[in-house]
Amino acid sequence: MIEFILLLLGSAHGFYLSFALLTKNNKENNANLLLALFVFVLALRLSFMVLDVAGFLNLSPHLIELDAPIAFLFGPLLFLYVNKLTSPSFYKVNILHFLPFILAVVISLPFYWQSAEFKLAWFTDTPTTLLGLWYLTIFDMIFIPLKLVILALYIVCVYQRLIQHRTD
Repeated sequence: MIEFILLLLGSAHGFYLSFALLTKNNKENNANLLLALFVFVLALRLSFMVLDVAGFLNLSPHLIELDAPIAFLFGPLLFLYVNKLTSPSFYKVNILHFLPFILAVVISLPFYWQSAEFKLAWFTDTPTTLLGLWYLTIFDMIFIPLKLVILALYIVCVYQRLIQHRTD
């Protein structure tokens, strides 16, 4: 119960903070927009955790793993926010940072189109079809480690950028 309350409060606070950052957005420096998106993505992830802890995913199986690609946004948004604060230039090539997220969404589409029964079986680690086994393998062997590696790389890049900015 405490876990549910803490996650719910964290999620609500994150949504409020992202809204506040959006309303204080400076048109000349859109760093607030990037920070608002970062906080919104974190709050969205927390809200899915709230649904999981509350057992709501069993009642609404079409929400299962809908948030899986979201973790691929944490690193790029944090990096672009720090980059925007430390460098006045913003290049269009920065859109490429969102390629892993887009790829994760595309890979997840066949899972999202499945029935509620399929998703419930997958959620309980008892997939009944070849696609369910394939997605479970993809998720366990590729998605989870790749999320961690990408986030770690972005954290290192953010750290290097901050060190470089301090010496400039």
